[in-house]
Amino acid sequence: MTWVDVFLTEDQCDVRDMVHEWRESLTPINTDDDADAVEAARAGMVELGVWSIGMPETLGGGGAALDLLLVALAGVAGRSAALAWACAQAHAAAEVLADAPGSGDLPARIASGEQAVAVVDRASAASRITIDEGRVSGSFDRVDAAAANPALLILDTGGTAWLLDADALRLSQPHRRTGFAGARTSLAQIDGTAVRIEAVDVAGVKSRLRLAGAAIAAGVALDAAGLAADYASSRVQFGAPLTSLPTVRSSLENQRRLAAESLTVAVGDDGSSLGRAAATLTGNLSKAVDVASAALQSHGGYGYIEEYGTARLLRDTVSLRGAVAVL
Repeated sequence: MTWVDVFLTEDQCDVRDMVHEWRESLTPINTDDDADAVEAARAGMVELGVWSIGMPETLGGGGAALDLLLVALAGVAGRSAALAWACAQAHAAAEVLADAPGSGDLPARIASGEQAVAVVDRASAASRITIDEGRVSGSFDRVDAAAANPALLILDTGGTAWLLDADALRLSQPHRRTGFAGARTSLAQIDGTAVRIEAVDVAGVKSRLRLAGAAIAAGVALDAAGLAADYASSRVQFGAPLTSLPTVRSSLENQRRLAAESLTVAVGDDGSSLGRAAATLTGNLSKAVDVASAALQSHGGYGYIEEYGTARLLRDTVSLRGAVAVL
């Protein structure tokens, strides 16, 4: 899908084009039950280098700057917002674990896509976690790791994080919801000994995760706006395409403008301010819902038919809002 009205650098355009070419071969992920499609898509991201594009080169990652990661996530999001969010969490975990003693080969396994990981905030309202001398017990209301057996990274206060391997988690059956297909949204029961990680830039990790969520929201909005523009230009009524109607053109222009603004704001942030990143995330989620809703309306009754794609994008924006709220 062509991104209209988005200014990108040459390197950012290269990443966008690479991701969009890969998307053409991606089997649609329609439900959480389609584990094969999710793993095939993850494997494709690994092979392309997108899964680890911004991870340290010492882990086998691409070492790309934050802006290139955000462009990649936006590109993935229009096809699978759930996998884009799983990728963002993997990047956050790799950032924390890259040089952490006691993490073993887990960082490399995360970078290779072999081990999925969820990142949660102990201070979140979703947290029911108790940590006593390194033993973690309790539950976390929501994890969206796009895998059945994720490791867990808990961000704590005082520059501390805790790492739990997959054996310490017992996930509920994935929650049934209409958006975010493939995320396997679950409640996690936790009981196990964690590796304590010190000197973590917790605020920075949270800031970059919020920007990742903002970029994913922007990517969904860009795809929704693009679908609406394509449909309106090809749909003929009363002898002329829908774009001949001033009200339709105005709506399409507003959709393109909001979507483009969203990505520009996200990619232009260096992740140094948690407050600014939170504001960008909140604004982009709101814009994504507005754009996806307008795009669905641009299709008329056809917008509710799954093959047109707009209804899925609207559902994804709502579910994404729930996923990022726990951080």
